[in-house]
Amino acid sequence: MRVVTWFLFFLCVLLSGIGIYLYAFLYTPAVAALRDLEAENERLLGMKKPPEEVRIENAAVREEGPKVVYPTDRLFMPGTADLSPEGKSTLSELAEELKKGGYSEIIVACYTDASPVITNTDKYPSNWELAGARAGTVVRFLAEKGVPDSVLAAVSYGPTRPVASNATPEGRSQNRRLEIRTR
Repeated sequence: MRVVTWFLFFLCVLLSGIGIYLYAFLYTPAVAALRDLEAENERLLGMKKPPEEVRIENAAVREEGPKVVYPTDRLFMPGTADLSPEGKSTLSELAEELKKGGYSEIIVACYTDASPVITNTDKYPSNWELAGARAGTVVRFLAEKGVPDSVLAAVSYGPTRPVASNATPEGRSQNRRLEIRTR
């Protein structure tokens, strides 16, 4: 029994010595180093400058103005950039309103669905050309109706910015559109 007691006593002294060693030589320096790092971090954060403002000459942020969306199926003859009678009537009414607005920019953007062009492929090899021709037709029509051509711009997005799925006829119909944005 005496041997066990001495063994336990020796084990307690040994473990206490190891604990004191770990505390004195490992824990205390680690805590001190951590405090030094925190102080250095605070000092560096105090030196940090706010991000500099980058200025680019002749650049401006412009917000989109109001836009009007028309289905191209109602404005154009199928597969062409020729305005339908309904399209001419609709755009004539729009031209009267646009002339009153005093806009600095009127952007006519035309979109198509993703279906390939199957008629007039010699004239419109792709949806890009068809949408571009349609946007150009509308710009020309509006200018003829008195909208200042200096504020008109034609843009063709073709099939690249769908608002609905091209997998259904309804979705394709929504994607075939003409947007007129004003600024």
